[in-house]
Amino acid sequence: MSVSRSVCVALVATALLFASLPGGEAALAQTKGDVDEARQEANRAKSALSDAQQVADQANLVRSGVEADLLSRLDAVERTSADLDVVSSKVIELRGQIEDAELLVRSLRTSADERAVEAYMSSWSTDIGLVVLSADLTQALVLEDVAETAREDDLAQINELTIQRRILNELRSDQESEQQRLRRIQDDLTSQVNVLEQLFLQADVEVRAAFLAVDESDRQYRAARSKAVVAQRAYDEAQRRLRIGRGVERWRPLVQKYFPPELIDQALAVMYCESGGDPDATNPRSNAAGLFQFLRGTWAIASVRAGFGGYSRLDPEANIASAAWLVDYSIRTRHPAGAWGHWSCRP
Repeated sequence: MSVSRSVCVALVATALLFASLPGGEAALAQTKGDVDEARQEANRAKSALSDAQQVADQANLVRSGVEADLLSRLDAVERTSADLDVVSSKVIELRGQIEDAELLVRSLRTSADERAVEAYMSSWSTDIGLVVLSADLTQALVLEDVAETAREDDLAQINELTIQRRILNELRSDQESEQQRLRRIQDDLTSQVNVLEQLFLQADVEVRAAFLAVDESDRQYRAARSKAVVAQRAYDEAQRRLRIGRGVERWRPLVQKYFPPELIDQALAVMYCESGGDPDATNPRSNAAGLFQFLRGTWAIASVRAGFGGYSRLDPEANIASAAWLVDYSIRTRHPAGAWGHWSCRP
């Protein structure tokens, strides 16, 4: 009896009952159907996982694009802020120029007023005043020449005043235009940033949702794959049980003849472990032989006590009957290892 076979006997007892039923083949087919269904479910779950991963990748790509656009707009806002600083400096410079122009205009205006008063006073405090009142033609011409000179000076002052006013107005217009342009740029960029921030938040939410879906799909795929593994194991076990049944089930009538009812399935399980149901099985190392793999010394005693003295260990009925006697003997003598203490395989 082989020690290495003992590990499989625990499952054989239940396998025998399965294999002995008329529906053993049907049950095997059912487990095969379960395997196919579980594999299909795993494939569907794997496909769903792939789809979810693609959605997540696309959502992540969209978010990356929005993020890049947002960063670009923020850079533009920073650049515009820098431009505003430059323009603010220009505005300060323009304000200084405006103040200087206003001072010049006021100075010219005061100068013109003073020259007008001076000319007026001079015309009456000199001989010109007398000329004005005289009827002499020569004196009148002199007075006209003086007056013309005064008018030319006044016109020059007026022209200068006009030029300075125009410069002042242009400076003010440039200042206001530049400020309006920058306000428009800043408002537009701020609006774009606000929109992009909302888009980024939405894209971020969609990415999180997509990856949660990936996690759920992955969980379902793992569960389906585990189910397929379990189904495959059940199918393999069903096949094994069917093979066990086919190997030893034919000896059930003889086992029932010599073993008590409560030990029949155990006997068949040990038989399967020892010989696989092959009555001619022989262990080349120990020289154990037969369905229950009797050693020569053990067989010499058990076969005689079972009423099969002189029979070959390869005789199926003699082997089964001798095994039944040895099990009964172990029970009666309270063998330390139990009813099957003389075998390496245990039910």
